[in-house]
Amino acid sequence: MKINDVIKIEEKENYFLFNLTGKFVGEEETEILKNALEEFSKTKNNNVVLNFDFVLYFSSLALGVLIKQDENFSNKGGNLVICNVPPFLENIFVLTKLSSVLNIFKTLPEAEQFLLRNSHK
Repeated sequence: MKINDVIKIEEKENYFLFNLTGKFVGEEETEILKNALEEFSKTKNNNVVLNFDFVLYFSSLALGVLIKQDENFSNKGGNLVICNVPPFLENIFVLTKLSSVLNIFKTLPEAEQFLLRNSHK
């Protein structure tokens, strides 16, 4: 499995858009996500928006990656933002209280507005 199988990355003006695709169930796709986020957290423009529009499943292992990487981005002066979360996953974020920890927005424009207001650059 390659990164393009699960993440389509677009460079925007002040952030990178990660369009996540498919199921993040096992270690392979979760490791791809973790490695990509770690790599982009080190860049000068270290703001990443994760678009969940095409996510079919997201395991607890993958949720752990989000928590760790959110802290990683924050420590490096960047932002990790999530948008377009499907209802099944939105419930999990609420039940686990991750919705109060992570930057989660209903739409991509809302996520972009957050980045404009909160960019550390």
